Amino acid sequence: VTQKALKAKGRITQSYKANPRELIYDFSDPIEGLGGERIGVIRIGVRSAIIDKEVSRIRNRALGLGIIFIIIACVSVFFLSNFTILVPIRNLMLGVSKIGRGELDRGIELKTKDEIGELAKAFNKMAEDLKKSTVSVEVLRNEQKRFRDIAESSEEWIWEVDIKGWYIYSSPMVAKILGYKPQEIYGKYFYDFYPPDDRQETREKVFAAFSREEISQNFLTRNIHKDGRVVMLETSSVPFIDKNGKLIGYRGSTRDITGRKKMEQELKEAKDYAELLFELVPSAVFVVDKNLRVISWNKKAREITGYTVEEVIGKECLLFAVSPCKDKCGLYADDVNKPLIGKECTIKTKDGRLRIISKNADVLKDENGEVFGGIESFDDITEHKKAEEELKSAKDAADAASRAKSDFLANMSHELRTPLNAVIGFSEVLNDEYFGPLNDKQKEYIRDIRESGNHLLSLINNILDLSKVEAGKMELELSEFDLKMTLEASLSMIKEKAMRHNISIFIDIKDDLGAISADERKIKQIMYNLLSNAAKFTPEGGKIGIAAKDTGNNGILITVWDTGIGIEEKDKNKVFSEFAQIDSSLSRKYSGTGLGMPLAKKLVELHGGKIWFESEGAGRGCRFSFSLPRDIPEKILYRSIENRISAARKDNKELFVFIIHFDNYSEMEKVIADEMARGFVEKALQACRNAVESKDLLMQRGKDEIVALCEHSTKDAASVSIRLKKAIKNFIFETEKDIDIDIDINFSYGFSNYPDDGNSAEDLLEKAAKNFIRERDERLKKNIMFVDDDPEIIRALKLFLEHLGYSNFTEASDGEEAVQKLKSVSPDLIILDIVMPKMSGYEVIGRLKAAPETENIPILIISGQEVESDKLKGYVTKRAIPILRKPFNLEEIKKTVKYLL
Repeated sequence: VTQKALKAKGRITQSYKANPRELIYDFSDPIEGLGGERIGVIRIGVRSAIIDKEVSRIRNRALGLGIIFIIIACVSVFFLSNFTILVPIRNLMLGVSKIGRGELDRGIELKTKDEIGELAKAFNKMAEDLKKSTVSVEVLRNEQKRFRDIAESSEEWIWEVDIKGWYIYSSPMVAKILGYKPQEIYGKYFYDFYPPDDRQETREKVFAAFSREEISQNFLTRNIHKDGRVVMLETSSVPFIDKNGKLIGYRGSTRDITGRKKMEQELKEAKDYAELLFELVPSAVFVVDKNLRVISWNKKAREITGYTVEEVIGKECLLFAVSPCKDKCGLYADDVNKPLIGKECTIKTKDGRLRIISKNADVLKDENGEVFGGIESFDDITEHKKAEEELKSAKDAADAASRAKSDFLANMSHELRTPLNAVIGFSEVLNDEYFGPLNDKQKEYIRDIRESGNHLLSLINNILDLSKVEAGKMELELSEFDLKMTLEASLSMIKEKAMRHNISIFIDIKDDLGAISADERKIKQIMYNLLSNAAKFTPEGGKIGIAAKDTGNNGILITVWDTGIGIEEKDKNKVFSEFAQIDSSLSRKYSGTGLGMPLAKKLVELHGGKIWFESEGAGRGCRFSFSLPRDIPEKILYRSIENRISAARKDNKELFVFIIHFDNYSEMEKVIADEMARGFVEKALQACRNAVESKDLLMQRGKDEIVALCEHSTKDAASVSIRLKKAIKNFIFETEKDIDIDIDINFSYGFSNYPDDGNSAEDLLEKAAKNFIRERDERLKKNIMFVDDDPEIIRALKLFLEHLGYSNFTEASDGEEAVQKLKSVSPDLIILDIVMPKMSGYEVIGRLKAAPETENIPILIISGQEVESDKLKGYVTKRAIPILRKPFNLEEIKKTVKYLL
């Protein structure tokens, strides 16, 4: 019946005999689980005796009432049976059916106290128990789901083994860690995945822990991945105990730490390597904490100081510091820039010796930028400093010797040149027959005297110049000049000798050679050395030539050739060697010191050029060529400045760099001929040279700039600046008067000094350029005071000067008003009439010159009357006062005002 009820679609009702005399009425309903599956059957059986008993009792009672009530009794029996038996049974079956469907919240509502009521109570009790059981099952199912979700989403491998070590559960993470699916490890022992070498020992450790029911934390094992590689795993596990306290297995989690272990190993190796380097590095190195306590101390530090690790660890590093670190530690000082590089300090060793060290140091910071310590390295430079002192002493001695040599050469130069000048001078006078005619023999002797004197003078000059070049003291005085004219003029040095020896001279200098920026005197010296060499080694009837052309790459190529004795291959390496002649026999035949070519080479290189020669051998002549840049390279200028800086540093002096820049040079080139414009800057350079001392070096830089290098004190430099500006202004003033051009020549000027503005040529030039002051702009800002009783004159002057760019004016109608306004106004120029009411121009000038605050104000007199010079004599001792007549010429006004301002 039960099997039939399990398979039936609904309730089964049937009856059967419990024994020969009694029937059982059976009601069967299937029970479904939460998932809808059938998990059992509820069966209710009611004995027929119970029904028969009630029917019999009713029947007996009805018989007692009589026949009258038979029908009523029958009806009553029917309804009573229906109410007391069938309805409760039907309600009971409905309640059972609900229980079977899982509706456990409402019980069976029967109030009868008979067996059916008791049965209803039993079913209600069963429903209550089922309800509690169902809640427990649901909670358990939720817990199982939570566990599974956690296990399957975890980055760690979650597993469970029984008491024998068989895997009975595994999360999917095992595939990532060991390469196996969970189904592949079920039925395997945990130690099946250990390498054979580890298996027995590790298995015994694990089962020993099982026997003690220990909780395991971070247990490390090596395991074999499915692909055959060995991985390092870290496992934590807990014992699994049943309700009787019996161990039934272990549960745990495992993570793959192969990468971490590899990193740890690499870090360890790196740490070991760093510690090895720390120990073996050739410099002393130590580390301190925030309190300057030493926390590491390497081998070299031990060697230099004599302190062992035990003696310094935990101690302040001031233990061995002397100066300046003992008084102030630069490592943690806020006003000291980090890192410290090459700082020299003194330390005291363990045995009391003082050592000089050069140290580097910097702070150590954590990831948040917080300082947690510092590191320092140092080297013992005591011996090096001693060597430096010895070298300095040797250098000072060498410098002293060099100065002595220079002084000697200078003195010898003077001592030799003085009599040579007399010898050469008198020989020329005699040769010109000023004191009467000479016979041929006398002329020959005088010519020999003159040539020998010139030769000796040339030797002296070469020796002195070569000495300067080698000492780095030879400087170029740069200017622009016409190269063709200079080269042609250099031929005059050998023309007389060439004519005497019947030597032909050929010239091939291109007309478009143009100007070059160089040291003209030194270019002449190079040419003299080359040409005199060519003349000396070219025999009677030979040829000498000079050629020059533009190479097309902003350069010039100059060649001197001859048909002389030539140079053999074996002697070519001697040509530019000092004091060398190509052959001893030749040196006897051809006199000379061998300095001409070496000096020419050094002078060419000083200009940034190159020199070379070609010769096909003895008797085949020579061709000497050298190249020059058309515009002198900046490095030449820089080298001159660097040389001056070195000299200033050595003599503890200041070096001033002045730059004068002609702002509208390109406009000047358009208005006047290019040659005249170029000549303007050359003459301006010469005017500046005349304004300063001979020791000051002035050079032309490009087409439109003059650079002056002056070694002076600050006070003297101000005077030099004034003299340079005055020289330029005077030159421009005179030039504008001489050249009829409709252009206002303007310039800017700036200066810098060593050491305040830098320690290199680049720094000083850059600073001077940044300090540029435009003379015209400064001039136009200045205040001009007009003092004249004629307002139309003032109006005309103002209009004209405003047209020129001036805009700052003060007016006074007479001398008295002018004197009154001078108490509150400081004009830069006063344009003054002489004849005025209340106070004449003479009296105004007298008052101006008498007061220190106004005595230097420039004055321009514009007067319609003759100015009485006697009345001005007392006022022109310091500065001349220019005078213009009315009616005045506006161009003269323009130039004079510009000059005075």
